[in-house]
Amino acid sequence: MQPGLIALGGALGGDISLRTTKIFSWTTSGHRLTGWRPLVCRWKTALRDPKILHSLTVDVGLIVLFVLQHSLMASDRVKHWTCNCFGVLQRTVYVFCTDLSLQVYYYCLGMGDPLAVKSSRALRLYSHLRHPLYVEFLLILWAVPCLSIDRLLLASLFTVYLTCAHSLDEQDYLYLRAQLDKKFQIFSREEAQEVG
Repeated sequence: MQPGLIALGGALGGDISLRTTKIFSWTTSGHRLTGWRPLVCRWKTALRDPKILHSLTVDVGLIVLFVLQHSLMASDRVKHWTCNCFGVLQRTVYVFCTDLSLQVYYYCLGMGDPLAVKSSRALRLYSHLRHPLYVEFLLILWAVPCLSIDRLLLASLFTVYLTCAHSLDEQDYLYLRAQLDKKFQIFSREEAQEVG
């Protein structure tokens, strides 16, 4: 059987799970796991390690920063203040502050730019791919109970623009196809293992 694995802090950002994998792993080679006692002992041992405590503190602090910022910005008082100061840009300020707190989170975890770890083929695809917002935009333009002449003209012109501006080429399609095939193989293997 595969080794069982419990990684402390997996939901807390992943940083700590890399360091604690050895501490909280055990093999289940043909025998059943018996109770919580071994697991509790491992947790007690791990929580005495200063490196793990430091990582936990950083992870919890970063999550608290994000939750506080997110909750504070969503409060009625702050919404009212930002509406008075920024008007229609209130939501933009909210999204900007949320993004800023996530950038601090990524920086503290040493994650850097997410696009830096992507392949050149993926970066090429991203440079050609249109934003999913375009589909939403077209839905808003066309999904109305009655189209007036000016609304029909607006919807038609934007639909033509978005269709013509779409610039995926054969290399992008081949890359997408390869990624979908890879995911299909992974899911097929997992399903075969569950059945077998």
